Amino acid sequence: MTPKALAEIIDDMSLWSEDWSQLLSPKPPKGTVSRWLSKESVIPRHYIKQIIKLNTLFQKELQKFLAEIPLIGIEKLYYVRYYDNQEFWEFSPSLHNCFLGCADFYNGFLNAITKKLQQQNISVFTVDFKRGKYVSWLKSNKFTHNQARLNEWAKFSYQPPMRLDKLPEDMRARAEEITAQHSTSATDHHFDIEDMEETVLERLKAIILRAKLKHLAEKRELAETP
Repeated sequence: MTPKALAEIIDDMSLWSEDWSQLLSPKPPKGTVSRWLSKESVIPRHYIKQIIKLNTLFQKELQKFLAEIPLIGIEKLYYVRYYDNQEFWEFSPSLHNCFLGCADFYNGFLNAITKKLQQQNISVFTVDFKRGKYVSWLKSNKFTHNQARLNEWAKFSYQPPMRLDKLPEDMRARAEEITAQHSTSATDHHFDIEDMEETVLERLKAIILRAKLKHLAEKRELAETP
């Protein structure tokens, strides 16, 4: 399989950044991903198998997630990035505002979700926390971890960067909690395919389940209200 053909398989998820290489095992040397994608390069067969498996996994989970959206009642999706040396943390969802956090390799999956959600007129935002001090809200069509592109987006941000103390109260409380819990520098983690199945996808299922339970609890509360 040529790099071009392989790129077409998962191009829709925009995984062609150095970040997604963290998924591969063994971890490829830094800088090799771009070279592999040149017409003159050949991607090692054991990596091709992993990438195809990743694509199948992404597409399967994407369809499951999209099928759950009407049940959750999401009106807005906030992709929340709290980062300190590129480590990310999850925000719990509410009924109408679903907060998702992720590690670097989750980026492409959210990118694919974004396109589908926007077709359903669901607003998608990114919220960036840096060491608990600043946040940017970016309404975008595409997620990225490329700082140059992120800076470019910031010129057209949904809201300009704001201090933590200017956040809505519920978000500020959660950000302060995370800051207190994770005040030290983040460590570098490596995840293989099996790790991804056990952690990220289980997290997504847990998010959906919590949102469902909250929705059912609110419906029950309304039904019991005189």
